[in-house]
Amino acid sequence: MTRAFAVGIGSMLLTFLAALLPALAGRADALVLLVQAGAVTSVLVHPATLGAAVRAPAAPAARRGPLRAGAVALAAVVVLGALAALGLRAGLGAAAADVAGLGPRGEAWLGPDVAVPAAVTVVLLAGNGAYVLQQARLTAVGSYPALMSLRLTYALAVVAGTGACLLAHAPAPAFVVAAAGAYGIAVLAAAAWRRGAAGAGPSAVAPWRAELRAGVVVGGALALTAAAGAVGALATGHLGAGAAAWAVLTRVANGFETLGGHVVAPAGEVRLTGALARDDRSAVRDAVRGAVRRSLLLALGFGVAGLVVLRLTPVGDPPAVVLAGALLFYGAQVVHAPVARLWGLVGARRARLAWDAARTGALVAALLGAGGTSAAAPALAVVGVAGVAVYVGVVLRAAGPAPVASPAPARRTGLAEAAGRQR
Repeated sequence: MTRAFAVGIGSMLLTFLAALLPALAGRADALVLLVQAGAVTSVLVHPATLGAAVRAPAAPAARRGPLRAGAVALAAVVVLGALAALGLRAGLGAAAADVAGLGPRGEAWLGPDVAVPAAVTVVLLAGNGAYVLQQARLTAVGSYPALMSLRLTYALAVVAGTGACLLAHAPAPAFVVAAAGAYGIAVLAAAAWRRGAAGAGPSAVAPWRAELRAGVVVGGALALTAAAGAVGALATGHLGAGAAAWAVLTRVANGFETLGGHVVAPAGEVRLTGALARDDRSAVRDAVRGAVRRSLLLALGFGVAGLVVLRLTPVGDPPAVVLAGALLFYGAQVVHAPVARLWGLVGARRARLAWDAARTGALVAALLGAGGTSAAAPALAVVGVAGVAVYVGVVLRAAGPAPVASPAPARRTGLAEAAGRQR
């Protein structure tokens, strides 16, 4: 486990290098398109894959294959349909604008200048979706080393792809395609390494209504989680003299959230899914509490690192209210990152969707209610901390206390069956 964790840390450093390369090479156009495409993909990938990141590890082995088959089919329909629509838009944009009498402005919105970036975003969605499905499969199998190898393969591929684009002086969309290709390389490599692993399940597609119903709930919740994370970035333009410091802490927090979600979280999720499969209530409780402890330690690390980076960055002295608000808001975000999928594993999924909707709505209301002033910082901090506190409390309660005595009956009665049911 220690070696696998080190591999995960190395992969994060390589991914960070890949993110910096366009900036270091002066390719601001590529960097902007990568950020925009990544933001859209992070919101859409979970609904497009029927929430498989949460549902597959918690599902009984007999349902994992059908769930993945349904997710792949839906993702293929979404991607191919979007590409077809964008192709028509690019090919017919000018004619449509002329017919509608929209003129050059209409052609700009309907033509290839918009369609090409949108098309490569859809390609990135396809690659990221395949990666999410492979990650869910390895989590269900319970192989943390394989998860970190998956991450390392992606990191090496994205560094190589980004470097090749820079050397070839490729246009900005090529960088997004390279990132999508890196996801594909990682998925194919993991599939080759893990072919024949346990837990593949049958290949038939599960009933569409049941899969879509459950997928909309879980995928919608995860999409709202991604949207909530974007609210903090939107606040930057409203903070006046504290905007630069808020932006710096946003970048630091993003790094810690990625570390928590892609390196720290899988270790706890592997333990938790194993405990659910054994219906071991004590092990479930220990896995959840351990994940929460690690998330709190990660948030503490963010606070220290954020203050150090601010001292080393020429952003001046931000207002105390903005600094405190940023540390609290993003500290809560970092706490959430390693445990973001646990509610879907041990708790009621419809309740998770309601929580995500309420938190995102409250964050947007706080930002709008601040009226474009620095009051947005403490408002976001209050909502962010309260929301994550509720989340952690619900997850800990759902995990439950340790049983007083080992249950005698042979019949499975607890969390394993509950995790497999659709909520």
